Amino acid sequence: AIFFKQRVDLIRGIVCALCLAGIVAFYTPGGTGSSFGILIALASGFTFASYVLLLDHGGLTHYSPFQMAFYFGVIGTVILFIMNVYFQTLTMNLTPAGWIASILFGIGISGVAVVLFQYGVKQVGAQNTSLLSTFEPVTSVIVGFLFMRERLTTQSGIGIGLILLAIFILGIADRKKASVTES
Repeated sequence: AIFFKQRVDLIRGIVCALCLAGIVAFYTPGGTGSSFGILIALASGFTFASYVLLLDHGGLTHYSPFQMAFYFGVIGTVILFIMNVYFQTLTMNLTPAGWIASILFGIGISGVAVVLFQYGVKQVGAQNTSLLSTFEPVTSVIVGFLFMRERLTTQSGIGIGLILLAIFILGIADRKKASVTES
């Protein structure tokens, strides 16, 4: 919003603050995270934000999400191949379960998730899509609890509640805005 001189209204400011508070609630001081891991996560967030902004405002909206996912996949594959060869981390001797997981992750993450996210940006814009994508940690916590036997803490419950509240407020605000526009 700052780089493209878009105004952030009060509702989106509140939603952003609730999302941020919800995400911070997932952080556990003294947990398994390291300073380097936090730095990498912040760098990832910055590059992802750049991607979302360029997707919405960088002249990429006329490309099909399938086309973009294809180009991202090809470029990412080449870069990762070079990095794995350089760092000597390339391995092809996966178990059958490892190959199946790799294929499913490739389809699910590189295919379905990227395409759906790009459609979201086209439909509701970068700001709303970014705010709605904060639902990802909620999904991770719930899936971890249901399928990986991870513990659901009061703190993560508060984080989930804040993020759900933010998404609810955003949905109500957009519904009201749409009804005013139609009138």
